Amino acid sequence: KEWIKALKGHHKEVSDTKLKDGDSVSFVLEAKTTDQIIFMSDSGRFYTLLGDSLPRGNTAGEPLRLMIDLAPEDCIIAAFVYERGIKLLLTATNGKGCIITSNTALSSTKAGKQIFNVGVGEKAHSCLRVVGDMVAIMGDNRKLLLFPVDEIPEIARGQGVLLQRYKGSNVSDITTFTLSEGLTWNLGNRTRSELELSTWIGKRGAIGKFPPVGFPRTNKFS
Repeated sequence: KEWIKALKGHHKEVSDTKLKDGDSVSFVLEAKTTDQIIFMSDSGRFYTLLGDSLPRGNTAGEPLRLMIDLAPEDCIIAAFVYERGIKLLLTATNGKGCIITSNTALSSTKAGKQIFNVGVGEKAHSCLRVVGDMVAIMGDNRKLLLFPVDEIPEIARGQGVLLQRYKGSNVSDITTFTLSEGLTWNLGNRTRSELELSTWIGKRGAIGKFPPVGFPRTNKFS
């Protein structure tokens, strides 16, 4: 329900923390009171709050909407502690995406900053830190596509480019990885890695192919 609070101490157990009735935990971040915390909404807008501005104590916290101008129809899809110069991969539900630097995501106003233009009827799907040299993207049509990270342009603002092509489908999950280390995914309590990936490597914007045998039916990497 977009409520937020700060708890004192690191490696804090939050399973028994007080929440609004019917609510659940979406994000847990370790931060200092001097850190800048960045939030991304599903409309592609970014907001920044200082760690010491968050409500504290053994309560359910306060609505994040009191601290930022989050539109009633929007929700938060990503939250992270700001680190200078980090590359972030933004993805929309329709398979478009781009790369920005974390510096670009900083905002000095309550209204935030519109960076990712997702288009009418679309939503931002994810915002993840780029680690490695390859992108793995999975559609809910169960098609997997791998391509080099450097095929995605870095921009300051816009809608990006097509990462994976769909017909009547949307993004299910996306991750980045190092090709020489293989693609890894979770399968129940186990972790599996695939090193021979030539079948799924293609050009950005392609459709992709059905994933390796044993890939989760959830179409998620984790």
